[in-house]
Amino acid sequence: MKIIPGLPPIVEHQSVGLDLEIYKMTERKLHRPTGQFACLSIALNNGNVYQITDQNDIPQALGRIHKSEWVFHNALFDLFHLTRWVPQSMVRAILRQEIWDTMLADQSIFGGYYETFSLEDLSRRWLGLHTDKSTRDLFITRESMTVKMQKYAALDPFRTLNIRYLQGKWSKENQEPLNSYLDIDLPMVRTVLRMVPIRVDVDGWIALANKNEIQKNSIRTKLGFNPGSPQQVRKQLPFLPDTKADTLLTYRHRAPALIDEILLYRMYEEAVSTYGKGWIEKNVEGDGLVYPSWHISGAETGRMSCSNPNMQNIPIRAWHPDAPVNYGNLIRLAFVPPAGRYWFKADF
Repeated sequence: MKIIPGLPPIVEHQSVGLDLEIYKMTERKLHRPTGQFACLSIALNNGNVYQITDQNDIPQALGRIHKSEWVFHNALFDLFHLTRWVPQSMVRAILRQEIWDTMLADQSIFGGYYETFSLEDLSRRWLGLHTDKSTRDLFITRESMTVKMQKYAALDPFRTLNIRYLQGKWSKENQEPLNSYLDIDLPMVRTVLRMVPIRVDVDGWIALANKNEIQKNSIRTKLGFNPGSPQQVRKQLPFLPDTKADTLLTYRHRAPALIDEILLYRMYEEAVSTYGKGWIEKNVEGDGLVYPSWHISGAETGRMSCSNPNMQNIPIRAWHPDAPVNYGNLIRLAFVPPAGRYWFKADF
């Protein structure tokens, strides 16, 4: 491998490895428009890795390789951030670019056999090489590149490109066309990149959080004990075998008024602890938008998943059909669709 500072040559009809490094980015914010450009490394099949450290050179660099297949490990991350640093006129071209994602391909090949699919895992399995990821932490704290960081940044696309060739060879030798990857997972990269971030009514959310806090404290004061404590609940309802929600509902006929208050308290307690002000501080950027991390094959079954925050797990149902308040509906009302658009729910 040879590292060459500057733009790559014009490359057509071959595979090239790409990898972005970004300063000042924590693990929770990988898919948010945060962090500063550090470098873009582009690996060619002759062993040369071209390294761009000026973000103004990104459009020209990508223009020189746009007739080749771009190979990424976790393409969603790199493509999302590349669109931050190119003219709007280039974004559509990037979304149409021919790509290969070694992470998604490996999940298609070995899903169910292995649990983790990081580049370190794939380097060990395909290349027999250990990848030292400790250098990655330097990008969180620094704002300039060291020689060690340059080498680290170049190794990632170099290894990714080699893994891509071995995955293609494996597919041919095993007569495995990787249909689920090529027909479903890979097109989903473009689909997810087109998904807009989610706007939150921050003021409405905080007002609801304050109201939930008041309601929670009011119930506790009214009852005279802590309804969130299993020991104190058992003391008030000694006939209960445990204090799980299902058990409380099963024995609800024995003390309906008290059990309803306990369940209502728990609802408000969850609303305050899980979906209170802390949720806003953790998940909403300064522009009032939520940028969740979507994982195209996030579950072992191959289904999508979501994290930071999990937008597939926002509450909707009350704890009981007769419950006086469904706070899940109230929380969902705080997510605001773009002007002139509507939210709809779909599942199958």
